[in-house]
Amino acid sequence: MSKKTLSFIFTLLFTVSFAFAGAKSSKNKASPLKKTKPMAEGSITEFVQGGEAWGVYIAVDKPGSKSLKSAETTVANLPVAVKGGKSGDLNCDIGAAEALGYELNQEYQAVVTYFQTEESAKKFASTLKTPPKGIFKVNTGCAD
Repeated sequence: MSKKTLSFIFTLLFTVSFAFAGAKSSKNKASPLKKTKPMAEGSITEFVQGGEAWGVYIAVDKPGSKSLKSAETTVANLPVAVKGGKSGDLNCDIGAAEALGYELNQEYQAVVTYFQTEESAKKFASTLKTPPKGIFKVNTGCAD
């Protein structure tokens, strides 16, 4: 191989490796890797209108209450991800209001997480610092 060919190959390799390293480092600087939480064992992965799930009712109260906000913070700070965890209309989960001792159509909200089985719901509930208000099998509504 001639010196000219070797010089060209070296320049090409250097340019490509420099460009690759620059792109990689600028990517890392622009968007640091975001750690995602693993899903809690048995957590449902999507809501289905009229679907069945086991709900862990962490808090039930009037809209905007401190207890609901505290429960949302608790869920957000868990080391695992769960479906649910935000305040929502208690009446959306068919069977929940009655199971918790509330009349239908009262203006209460719940912070609830959803699981595929009673066992996984109870296992999750046992990790909470404060026991939940209840664990019930419900039909999920308001999913559209």
